[in-house]
Amino acid sequence: MANLQIFGAYPEVYLASTHQAKITLLQNIFDTYVLKDILTIPLPSFKTNIRRVVSENRKLFFYDLGIRNILVKDFRETNLRPDKGGVFENFIVSELEKGRKNLHANQNLYFYREYGGREVDLIVEDYYKHYLSVEIKISGKNIKKNIFPLPHTFFTIDTTNYFETIKKIQRIFQGGHRHPD
Repeated sequence: MANLQIFGAYPEVYLASTHQAKITLLQNIFDTYVLKDILTIPLPSFKTNIRRVVSENRKLFFYDLGIRNILVKDFRETNLRPDKGGVFENFIVSELEKGRKNLHANQNLYFYREYGGREVDLIVEDYYKHYLSVEIKISGKNIKKNIFPLPHTFFTIDTTNYFETIKKIQRIFQGGHRHPD
């Protein structure tokens, strides 16, 4: 997971033998494709009628973290970086988004933020308005309270459970929520 969070998963970069070769390849990819990678993945804010909700913001995530890291010019190990929480959050959101697209799932992804600063990292909404809220933390400590105001299922993802929890959420994507007939 560490190399994927540092250099991403482009095959040519992944297979390069040195860090410098990986960085050079990423710089070339960045120079050629970065606008496509950024522009197609803004995560919109979930909108409700509740006045305390910020609704006009977006968060940008990268499908490939190597592109993010070439943009910020930081290839240190994640435990040495001040943005390690953001790197981990981007990793989780991009993996869930890739799974959602691969499964052709009928869900939308959002984040939720109130004017007071409280936030839910990820909201998954299906076409029947069933919701999952996902709190993403680098460690299981200091988990925020579950603040999403609509009925939902709550997940916490951290470095100890990310693989299993992503699989659980993808099974929900795959099966979808069934409309009660």
